[in-house]
Amino acid sequence: MSKQELAIAKKIAEIEGVKSPTFRMPFDEYIGRHYNPFDWSILGPLMVKHEIEVDYVDSSAYIRSNESAYKCWALFSCKEEVPRAILECIIKSQEV
Repeated sequence: MSKQELAIAKKIAEIEGVKSPTFRMPFDEYIGRHYNPFDWSILGPLMVKHEIEVDYVDSSAYIRSNESAYKCWALFSCKEEVPRAILECIIKSQEV
């Protein structure tokens, strides 16, 4: 996990109230409890909980505050960056 990804994962764990998480990427050899919000098994429920929408045409993840305005958003340039954009959007929404 890169330093940027680790910082995002720690902030999401803090927002979600995850106590003492162990972070790992899927290719690590560590076996045991782990918390990886970049994994879709965690990311999907986070999207529902925080009402995140992803627009692949405009390459953005966002939360609407009403029908015409966005509460927050994050951009991505390729499909591999979608999880990061979603998590950044959640973090931004907590700062508003």
